Amino acid sequence: DLNMDLSRQRLETVKKLLREGGYTGEITLLPKGKGEPFAGVDRKRIPREDLMQLDRRVELRIAR
Repeated sequence: DLNMDLSRQRLETVKKLLREGGYTGEITLLPKGKGEPFAGVDRKRIPREDLMQLDRRVELRIAR
């Protein structure tokens, strides 16, 4: 629960920065983490602590 709360805080920070920067489009915030690990690396070759850092992330997708 703590990690998901931290994810939500990161998402709100990203949203705030986008709005302050003038972005007026739709923003959908989806927390990611243990339930949907980062898939952009070979997870067998990276130390566990490094993988945990990759899993703590905010993904930004802009639809046009």
